Amino acid sequence: MQSETQHATNALFQRHHAPIAEGITYVDEGSGEPILFLHGALSNSNTWRKVIPILCQHYRCLAIDLPLGGHTIPLSEQTDLSVSGIVDIIFNFLDFLKLSNVVLISNDTGNAYAQVFCAQYPDRVNTLILSNGEGLDIFPPAKFAYLRHAVRVPGFTFSMSKVFSIKRFLKSDLILGLLTLQATNQDLHTLYIKSFVENKNVRKNFSAVARTWSKDVTLSAAEKLKHYHKPVLILWGNEDKALFPMTLAIRLYHLFPKAELATIDGARTYVQEDSPQLMAHHIKTFIEKQVNDENI
Repeated sequence: MQSETQHATNALFQRHHAPIAEGITYVDEGSGEPILFLHGALSNSNTWRKVIPILCQHYRCLAIDLPLGGHTIPLSEQTDLSVSGIVDIIFNFLDFLKLSNVVLISNDTGNAYAQVFCAQYPDRVNTLILSNGEGLDIFPPAKFAYLRHAVRVPGFTFSMSKVFSIKRFLKSDLILGLLTLQATNQDLHTLYIKSFVENKNVRKNFSAVARTWSKDVTLSAAEKLKHYHKPVLILWGNEDKALFPMTLAIRLYHLFPKAELATIDGARTYVQEDSPQLMAHHIKTFIEKQVNDENI
């Protein structure tokens, strides 16, 4: 494991462009079995920058920049950014890459989209790995539930951008501090929310996304996922007390017929930031186990 973890750097990868809507950017590194990573709100594929260098030695690692507020190419106001619209983007992305199925790994808000995608297109996902994030009756978490309504208020996201532009505030519990222990104010500003601060159309996309968040969506998906018989790993940071506590991980574990649960000490929501080496180790071990089981 040591020879692999030394590659867990902060290196950023080249972005490619997919002709979906006005353009979707993505990372594509390595070769082998494809893994698709889904990030959360006010984030992008940079969040996986410590995990991909480890896993791309064994797999093809794809990390899409979804239009959730941390993306760099704003989509038009006519683009459907509801949950089903985001799921369509994921579906079209896999079609663009001519991938029939993938290992799907998600975090934070990405969990909601991953679960809805699996519920709608179970044949496109051969293994599902959910790290700390939405599920069941938590979408969004209570601490950020106000955003669904606040984004409808004129000038609200502009005010958010002004607060976000003050780097020293970013790790406060009112902003992004509850999500990570290890990411710095500079990391959060440069790698996560820079485009939100600088681009009003990115903020408009975020508003369009946030207003469609609803536990009804994830609860509906959960009814279908009770019958999802493919391997699922619930991979949870146990320091996530305020947003996605371990009780949610246990409930998700019991939802899926073929699930395993693994915990990671010293990690909040952004497990990929707080414990990337251990996260990558769990992912690789779980995928290898599925391959070995198939060969028995």
